[in-house]
Amino acid sequence: MGKGELNILFVDDEENILNALRRELFDQPYNMFFAKNGNEALEILKNNEIAVIITDLNMPELNGLELLYSVKQNYPDTVRIILSAFTDINIVFEAIRTGETHRFISKPWDLEEELIPTINQSIELYKTFKDNQKLFQQLKSREEELNRIKKDYQIALRKIKELEKEVEELRKNS
Repeated sequence: MGKGELNILFVDDEENILNALRRELFDQPYNMFFAKNGNEALEILKNNEIAVIITDLNMPELNGLELLYSVKQNYPDTVRIILSAFTDINIVFEAIRTGETHRFISKPWDLEEELIPTINQSIELYKTFKDNQKLFQQLKSREEELNRIKKDYQIALRKIKELEKEVEELRKNS
């Protein structure tokens, strides 16, 4: 670890796939985590902020779609990608339609033309999510500050009117 600020999680029950990804992406500017199954991936997600998860579909116990559904529910900013030889178009289309996944990459992948550009686009999407959250929080904070100022202004106006009435009464009585 320590390469970059962002973490990518690869999930596949085939050790040779994880090793190939580890070898091919070793010089990329992000930290990589590798999980052999969905449950292991969920543990990694609990303990690390993951920008992008790339998972196989066909895995024992917790399959890729179940994993992606859980990630969507619990870590909605994490960009979700399927990397699989399983190409049932209906399942892939449904995963994209329902938002469980952002993209689908088929095995074997093309490193330079597909995998790296998809990861980089996903990182940019994740950064955009995070930037939007910061901007939203800043906007919310400014709105709260504006509401406080408005309230203070209204209180000050009431006090001014009360003082004006008192001054007017004093003038009448003198």
